Amino acid sequence: MYSNLNIIHNSLADSLLCTLRDKNTIVADFRMALDRLAHILIIEALKNSETEIIEVETLLEKTKAKKLKRETVIIPILRAGLAMLSAGLYFLPNAQIGFIGQKRDEETALAKEYYRNLPDLKGKDILIIDPVLATGGSAIASIQALLEENASINQIKLLCILAAPEGIEAVHSNFPDLSIITLSLERELNAKKYILPGLGDAGDLWSGL
Repeated sequence: MYSNLNIIHNSLADSLLCTLRDKNTIVADFRMALDRLAHILIIEALKNSETEIIEVETLLEKTKAKKLKRETVIIPILRAGLAMLSAGLYFLPNAQIGFIGQKRDEETALAKEYYRNLPDLKGKDILIIDPVLATGGSAIASIQALLEENASINQIKLLCILAAPEGIEAVHSNFPDLSIITLSLERELNAKKYILPGLGDAGDLWSGL
């Protein structure tokens, strides 16, 4: 269907997605479900990361063990991406954090960067996190920002809970080798560029607005 697209099929994730979609879900349950789904995405994103063999000493003897080889940088796209950050830090408590702020113009649906604060990206794995991939504008602008900071496409993975076909097409038209990991491939965008069936504005719902 799409190259470099990984759609996670998971019954627990489906149940949590149901909670996110339900308009009657209260804020606390929405936050919980989104956080749990972010955990699932992080595990999937890291499962094939390159490892190195080191020697450790157990209580009984020395042995060989594997550990992640490279440092990881987690980059939430502000503001909604912050909702997924705690899941990344749960597994990678020493990860560096970068921030990219993208504001969507509601009339044109185009993204405009208003903030950028990134660590050194050389030789590190990079996880861009954002709950929703709709038009792809924010993702494309954020990826371009990373390339301007000397990252390479093969370092980057884009993690999102929901993804629209239009967004995936747009991202892969610009960056065909970029890895996208999502929990749901949605049907389409509506006239206002919101995902259908979707769940609404993830940033507003997570913020309790």
